[in-house]
Amino acid sequence: MLQVLAPFYSNLSGLILLPLLGSLIILVIPNSRVRLIQGITIWTSLITFLYSLSFWIRFENDTAKFQFVE
Repeated sequence: MLQVLAPFYSNLSGLILLPLLGSLIILVIPNSRVRLIQGITIWTSLITFLYSLSFWIRFENDTAKFQFVE
């Protein structure tokens, strides 16, 4: 399925869009649902952090070229 989205999606875009998606979800939840908002916030942060770790793991110190370019 990602092959269909390949012209429009890259890993860096996903790293930016994940927190944006989480904030849009929180935006439509009523203020009275504090525990739900906190849960979505924690999970969005955790998923974004784990996703960013993949960039750190794949980073190559040996090269002077640009890496992770869109």
